[in-house]
Amino acid sequence: MTDLQVIDRLADFANDLTGIDNISFRQMISSYQFDGPARLDFKYGCTRGVHSTPMFTVNDVFLGPEAGAWGVRDWKVYINSKL
Repeated sequence: MTDLQVIDRLADFANDLTGIDNISFRQMISSYQFDGPARLDFKYGCTRGVHSTPMFTVNDVFLGPEAGAWGVRDWKVYINSKL
């Protein structure tokens, strides 16, 4: 897919999930207000060894892929066991 096709697909998802209209989404995603922080977060993840998605960490400790299926209770149990 081209960059524009990806943005169109994301705009459709955003509209379905949040009601944000496609034009507003396209304007927001290309503005520095959103693009800049997303780039910084991506670069921060790279410095921490994040190489694919989804990846889950707690205090920079990587969790296994099973964390992707955890619910709120599972996260609470894990976090509370580290206190």
